[in-house]
Amino acid sequence: MKQLIFNDSQTIQPAIRKQLLYLNQAAIAHLERKHRPNESIHQARLCFKRCRAMLRLVRPGLKATDFDAFNAFYRNCGQSLGQMRDATARLETIQLISKNRKAPETEQFVRQLTASLRKSQSAWKATGQQEKEVSETITKLLDFEDNIQGLELSGSASAVITAGIRRLYRQGRKRKEELVDQPDDIGFHQLRKTVKYLGYAFEALQYLYPAQMKSQLNELVKLGRLLGSHHDLVILLDLLNESPAGRQRTNVRRSIIRRKKRLEKKILADADFIFLWKPAEFAGRVRVMVEYYRVRP
Repeated sequence: MKQLIFNDSQTIQPAIRKQLLYLNQAAIAHLERKHRPNESIHQARLCFKRCRAMLRLVRPGLKATDFDAFNAFYRNCGQSLGQMRDATARLETIQLISKNRKAPETEQFVRQLTASLRKSQSAWKATGQQEKEVSETITKLLDFEDNIQGLELSGSASAVITAGIRRLYRQGRKRKEELVDQPDDIGFHQLRKTVKYLGYAFEALQYLYPAQMKSQLNELVKLGRLLGSHHDLVILLDLLNESPAGRQRTNVRRSIIRRKKRLEKKILADADFIFLWKPAEFAGRVRVMVEYYRVRP
């Protein structure tokens, strides 16, 4: 991601406009590529998530109506392109599960499920709906650039970013604590989103103190990957519920649940480490870096 460069003597508005415009244009560039369309869609959706992370980072300096409108726009862009990517993730996950299955009847069931997923994927491609949605999304992104240029933010960089980091970190800490008391799939998904937003925020702020920021980012990326694997397993379990009941389905389901339970223990252990700080203290570390940073000529 493009580094978020700003001068604390100014408002943060120019830097955020520049960052959102860059991500908006990067998404368009990915979607216009004809080679490896699934990967192009994936990269464009990552741009949308980074936009939403930037909005959360500077939310204290935004009008509530602007935050809601921009967040909804990029969320809808990502959702409109999600079907093919979700199908790809399901295929990758079921293939990973199949490596640990030895019973012939279970292997056969996995092959049948994989074939069914590929058939659905091919059928979706054949409708031409994907190309239509990509074209419509590009048009929306181009039209939205005027909104970015007119986005208004108030407050200094240190004040806005400190408040934004504190809010995100507090949200993640709260969601982690709720999962310790009562683990559930929705809770893990909500924690996954917050961890991603925090990670993208630190990715944009790496220049402040590269070594420390990189270390924090690596921890968040590691946790985000674990949560992403957990999310894929949840989706796969839902898919299995649509398959005919039988011993093969039961065996695969048990394998997925065991893997999911192991992941949940690892996720909570890593989250404990990341969310050790009090939100004000954690944000205070970032504030010091922002306040003492000066753009070099």
